[in-house]
Amino acid sequence: MPKNLNLSTFALILLIVIENLLLYVTHRNHVFSQGKNSSLFVLTGLAIAFTLLARFYKKSISIAETPKSKANAIQVLVYITLFAFSAFYIGQAVVLPWLEKIKIDRNNSDIVPMIQYMEGNFMKHISPYKPVNFFGTWGTPTYLPMHWLPFIIPDLLGIDFRWLPYTLCAASLLIILARALRKTQNSLFGFLFSAATFYALWIIPNNGHTIITDTIEILIACYYMFMIVGCNMRKGYFAGIFIAFCLLSRFSLVFWVPLYAFILFTGGQKKILLQAAGTAFVWVLLLYVVPFLSNDWGLLTKGQGGYLEAAKFEWGRDDWNGLPLHLYSGVGFAYYFLSHLPSLDLEHKIKLFQKFQLALPILTSIGLGTWYYFNKRKIDFRIFLMVSFKAYFTVFLFFIQVPYIYLMSVGNLVSIAMLLEQCRYKILPDNNLDATN
Repeated sequence: MPKNLNLSTFALILLIVIENLLLYVTHRNHVFSQGKNSSLFVLTGLAIAFTLLARFYKKSISIAETPKSKANAIQVLVYITLFAFSAFYIGQAVVLPWLEKIKIDRNNSDIVPMIQYMEGNFMKHISPYKPVNFFGTWGTPTYLPMHWLPFIIPDLLGIDFRWLPYTLCAASLLIILARALRKTQNSLFGFLFSAATFYALWIIPNNGHTIITDTIEILIACYYMFMIVGCNMRKGYFAGIFIAFCLLSRFSLVFWVPLYAFILFTGGQKKILLQAAGTAFVWVLLLYVVPFLSNDWGLLTKGQGGYLEAAKFEWGRDDWNGLPLHLYSGVGFAYYFLSHLPSLDLEHKIKLFQKFQLALPILTSIGLGTWYYFNKRKIDFRIFLMVSFKAYFTVFLFFIQVPYIYLMSVGNLVSIAMLLEQCRYKILPDNNLDATN
């Protein structure tokens, strides 16, 4: 077996398969209870992170050479072509029927209608953040720019907005897979990487329609996947762009960004840090601060009260065997607070859980940063950026106040990006870490 691919790579592939089964299949088919499924899901996510850490701990690495053989070029072309045709087939055979059957309706979900409202206002030169009345009360839209700006594309093309997330997700996986296959000399691993990537895309629309018909989260996942790619580049500009895109789509990255900066700073990568920070700053300035936030500095706080009201609604539902559906979907820890604190009313349970939601990701980042500080000479900074993000994000999602399945799908796609990026490295025979290749 090639030195740059070993049993840990098999373990990563297996864990990713299990992670997807736990998210989409096992709880829905009553294989595991809520508690078991949720615990196994978070443990699998952490296992992916620490399996990657174990593979490269105390190992010197460099980027693997690109094989120059004709056979390798043909292998890459074949797998990429097969994936592209498979993605097209899934789109036509699975996604299209769902989109034709399930129309955009804010009574089912207000996500796409809100995006249509904000993007439509922007195209009419009206503030996207103009208050809206969807359900009998007025409120300020809370979506950040990279949540709705990309939908200018399907608007100009005159197509269903919901095609954009699937198309970009498939294209992103294709690009990242191609990067990996170019460095993969072993045909077995080439097949396994391609199969795992196809599986990650196939399972999304084949296990319920809501991620495709009601949400756009796999578009957000593209930002996170390319951020992982950026963490493995020699310069920080690409990572900076997608860190900005992540920050301008959801707040989930906010407690990891300081850890990212700490890893680069203490790991002696100040140039990369400055490149990434400067790039991210410029993009945030151009896409949010100057056009929108500078006109109303209260945008960051307006509408935030709606999150508590949304949580009270979701925690108080009884639409799944007398229990709230999204708290008992097989993931997250919110169900435990709902069912095990009888002395507290619903609002106080949520507020207590929100404190955990804030504290645990911060503590996770501090813990990971502390470990890296004492072990930075034993692990390449690029590997630890991936490890730390997967561990942090797994904890963050576990303690999210409403653990929607579509939110969790981002973490699963991040796992695929990590698998494909780590295979581009080869382990060197010496024990001196080379963090400059």
